Amino acid sequence: MSDKAATENEFNEILKDYRNEVLPEVIKNFEKLNEESKAVISHMNNFSRGLHSLVHMAETAEKTLFEVEQSHFNGEIPIANKSFARTGKPGTIRLLFTACKAFARRGDHKSDCHGTFSTFVKTFLQEHGFLSLSLQL
Repeated sequence: MSDKAATENEFNEILKDYRNEVLPEVIKNFEKLNEESKAVISHMNNFSRGLHSLVHMAETAEKTLFEVEQSHFNGEIPIANKSFARTGKPGTIRLLFTACKAFARRGDHKSDCHGTFSTFVKTFLQEHGFLSLSLQL
């Protein structure tokens, strides 16, 4: 992540202009609204620099999960295949990434696990009357 405020600001201005241009086309009777209502609808929140907080929260949550796992298993986290272990990375995060690769389309472009999993689980879905698994992160 970088602080490219000028680029972000320019993008936000272009996006704001475009948004104001299309609002009358996508909101019924937009032109009949009073100015206060138009202003509320037109207002756009931007998260420039706010993303730093989100990234920091994610990093802190990851470290906390790792410490909890270490504490819970007295430093000996059980893992069947040691090649999956990553120093300082909690198993919880590894599980989420693995689940995304299995369940979510485009969860893993490189190995395309979703197609294989879909074929595997198709019978289960049919037997239980499900059309799909709607698990996405």
